[in-house]
Amino acid sequence: MAAFAGEWVDACKAGECKGFDKFCKAYGMSDEEIKGYKEHVGRQTVIVDGEDWTYITSFGDYKATNKFKIGRKNAPDRDIEGNLFESTPTLINDKEMKEVIETQRPGGTVTTIVKRKIVAEGKQEVTMIHEASNTEMISYALKQ
Repeated sequence: MAAFAGEWVDACKAGECKGFDKFCKAYGMSDEEIKGYKEHVGRQTVIVDGEDWTYITSFGDYKATNKFKIGRKNAPDRDIEGNLFESTPTLINDKEMKEVIETQRPGGTVTTIVKRKIVAEGKQEVTMIHEASNTEMISYALKQ
């Protein structure tokens, strides 16, 4: 768990992530939303206190703080755009976790699987999978 704690910064702009455009389309984002996100670099601070985790996320002008517990479906919260979501995070081992996220979007509920894996000291691979289409986006974050 300690491997995930700390401040992480995306290794590239969102639009440079593998599968960015296809994933965003599958997720139901408009062309305007996709264009708006392409140049952003995300930053996330992860605070771990046993089962209690906090994500402090900043992505361009968007910011959110989300608290959750590992190993259970968490109460509804709001994402960086203000959409209501529920997450079920599972720690697979000390360097790997999986989150099932159900987000209320204008067109209905979208389920995304987020797999986080520490692939090297200070480097995290993040794979986001749009469950209905199995479309994925892969990015990397570097520990600061």
